[in-house]
Amino acid sequence: MYLQQSLSPTRETRNLTFDFQGEKKNQGEKKTMEMEVDTEKKQQDVVKEKDLFKAAEEGDMSTFEAHSSETLSKALSLRNEDARSLLHVAASSGHSQVVKMLLSCDASVGVVNCADEEGWAPLHSAASIGSVEIVETLLSKGWVKIAEMLISHDAKINIKDKVVEWKHLICL
Repeated sequence: MYLQQSLSPTRETRNLTFDFQGEKKNQGEKKTMEMEVDTEKKQQDVVKEKDLFKAAEEGDMSTFEAHSSETLSKALSLRNEDARSLLHVAASSGHSQVVKMLLSCDASVGVVNCADEEGWAPLHSAASIGSVEIVETLLSKGWVKIAEMLISHDAKINIKDKVVEWKHLICL
């Protein structure tokens, strides 16, 4: 599957100047008119989903740097077979620079809090691997106040979920 910068052909309005070749009295006169024209898509704006997910997993910044912010913003809505976003994959793989770049394109609530098929947001993924830098980055996008509020209301911050307990049992 491919992600394109827009779903419809790109159209631009341009001012074009023509030499008038009509009647003798108007010959040589230049006319300018506004027209909509189709523009070619840049090759970099056509992206293979699997390449983006691979780049997020491997921390390949050059793949993300090769695309416009608009293209990456749209790519943040992509999901893999586990319903994980690019942000989930980068966060769970510990690639803070990729996380920061993706968030620079779109740090909206829907992107930062999107849930995978297990109900995990990218923040859960970052916390599960112990990446303080990524957790701080994700929290800095507006969620610090929520964390502070939970702590002020005696949230149990040292509680472990079943996944963490299960990982602990496997390590024994």
